[in-house]
Formats: sequence, C-alpha cells, structure tokens
Amino acid sequence: MAKEKFYYDSDTLSYRKVERKKSKVFTYFMLFFSAAALFGFFSYVVVSQYIDSPKEKALKRENENLKYRYEYLNNRIGLAEKVMQNLADRDENIYRIHFEANPVSEAQRKAGFGGVNRYKKLEGFENSELITATAKKTDKLLKEI
Repeated sequence: MAKEKFYYDSDTLSYRKVERKKSKVFTYFMLFFSAAALFGFFSYVVVSQYIDSPKEKALKRENENLKYRYEYLNNRIGLAEKVMQNLADRDENIYRIHFEANPVSEAQRKAGFGGVNRYKKLEGFENSELITATAKKTDKLLKEI
C-alpha cells in the first residue's frame, strides 16, 4: 500500500491530501524511461567497441589459425619450387648431355598462363594477398610439374 502524502494548508489550517495529475506521472515515467534507454544504448555501444563476444574471439582465433596455415603452405610450396629448380638443373646439365637431347626453353619449362584474372574471387578480403599469392604459387608449381 502506497503512502499518502499531505501538505499543510495555512489558509484553512488543515492538512490536505496531495493529488498527482496523471499527465505529470506519465511525463516523469517517459523521462525516466528515455534516460534509461539512452544510457543503455550508449553503454552497449561502448562495451561492444572494447569487449569482444565469445563468437568474435572464436572467429579471430580461427582467422589467425588460417593465416598460420597459409604461411606454412607458402613455405612448403617454396621448398617444392626449389626441388623443381634442382630437377630442372639436373635435367639441363646431366641428362640432356648424356642423351644428346635439345635443351628445353625457359618458356616451355615455366609454362606460364596469363590474360585472365583467375583470382578475382579471392580479392576483397582482409588477407586476400596471402591467399592469392598461395594460389598463384600452387598453380605455377602445378604447371611446371
């Protein structure tokens, strides 16, 4: 049960009950509600900028893992390219001399491709340079093989 409030009326020398108007109660309620909503909104904006959600943390961790895997794959492709170069040198200097065969030109050995942007679908991402470089190295190595 709500307490009733009274005020002292000095004209009649008696206490009178304080009656609130509904419009004033509604105005106070709307002010409180809008202030609370505004505070909640600004709190959400500030918190979302500085604190990551568990889902964001998992995605960042997965992104870092993918970067590491692409770098590892790039290193492996680099080693395979060195092996291919070693095979090309042996072919040029040992086997071609023994079998008296004509040397293979550098253009044939590299078997290039061009003219079309094959990696357009890989562009526009945060790490698209790393992904595109890996795809190019892989394609180049497959053509050489």
